[in-house]
Amino acid sequence: MAPLMDYEPPLDKPPGRLHLRADLAERLSSYGREWPVRITDADLTGLDFGWLVELGQHDHWTLLGAGRLRDLPPDNLFTEAIPNYEHLMYWAKLRYALAFRRSDLTAAVGEVRHLAMLVHSQGLLIAESVAIAMGRFEARAREVAAVYGTDVSWWNAPAADQLDRQRQAAFASIYFSYPGVSEATLRKAAGCAPSPCMMLVEGATANRSFGEYAASDNLALIESLLERYSCEPAVLQRIRQSRELPAGEALEGLRDDLGEQIASNLGPL
Repeated sequence: MAPLMDYEPPLDKPPGRLHLRADLAERLSSYGREWPVRITDADLTGLDFGWLVELGQHDHWTLLGAGRLRDLPPDNLFTEAIPNYEHLMYWAKLRYALAFRRSDLTAAVGEVRHLAMLVHSQGLLIAESVAIAMGRFEARAREVAAVYGTDVSWWNAPAADQLDRQRQAAFASIYFSYPGVSEATLRKAAGCAPSPCMMLVEGATANRSFGEYAASDNLALIESLLERYSCEPAVLQRIRQSRELPAGEALEGLRDDLGEQIASNLGPL
């Protein structure tokens, strides 16, 4: 995936090979929720989905295994140029639209689910959000297929409320690993988190960035938990090499009240 992906500035030039034409990307963005019925044959012309099939042989996508970020000197994971997933999500929608024409929805579901799993395996909050968004695309595709009379009895697409809970739990979980959280609470949260590696990577970045300014720095504990859960070692190594934030930037990162953030996603404490 390294040569296929777009990246955030300053690593955005040249664009990845999956980068779509500007006019096509603009149209896909404008289709909104009606994308399954508004994507046209012209939108699909000339697109090669072979890369999506080839992904089936892989079971993990490490952020630092290859690509531009691997060769960038460590700075701070909060501010580094990670992949830009916007066009990757367009490709997921396009694959479902193609499946309506080919009558191969079963294949499309398998391919996009596998892509979402690989994105999830990166262990980043933004990647988790993208994987959940792909689940929403699947649910919408199933809904439209059913309206048009397609047999979807085999299709166990995720429900919207399930995806909402997954997203809320993911966002809330990271704050249990922030500086100042007690060791007992952090350990319990890691055992309950739906995506412990994502939670711990975000927490390790926070502790490395501004743990010095908090009542307690949980980086050492998080490092041991990252190893226990077999999370990506290259990401942990990069966090270790990253810089601490100066006071002004640290205050910006610490401005959110953890209790409010957790409660807003999980409900009243």
